[in-house]
Amino acid sequence: MHARVQRAGAVVLLGWCVLSASAALRGALLRGDDHERDRLEAEFHDLAAQLPPRGAIGYLGPAATSDFTTMHAAQYALVPRVLATVTGQEYVIVADDAVPPDRELTLPGYERVDRSVGGHRVYRRPR
Repeated sequence: MHARVQRAGAVVLLGWCVLSASAALRGALLRGDDHERDRLEAEFHDLAAQLPPRGAIGYLGPAATSDFTTMHAAQYALVPRVLATVTGQEYVIVADDAVPPDRELTLPGYERVDRSVGGHRVYRRPR
């Protein structure tokens, strides 16, 4: 009887381990946004070298939709800078898809400073 109880306990333990591992794997696979957010944060960290250490930075996101993942990743990565969704600041970050493909981006009075790997561009208003 003692051996049966041990085997039953081992089966239950093994089943619990398989169930737990499959739940962890499923959770990891469904967290695609976390991977995307990490990529975006790294991209904005790279852009930070071209920006002043603090102050307001303009941000022009995608034209068709409001992309909260990108905006949150940018704000988090650029702290203590503050993103403003308007132009007029000395520096402006422009998303690659901020302007529809059939139109040209024009930021009068700004010159392009840098372009990141992910397509965001930094513009600065000359003094």
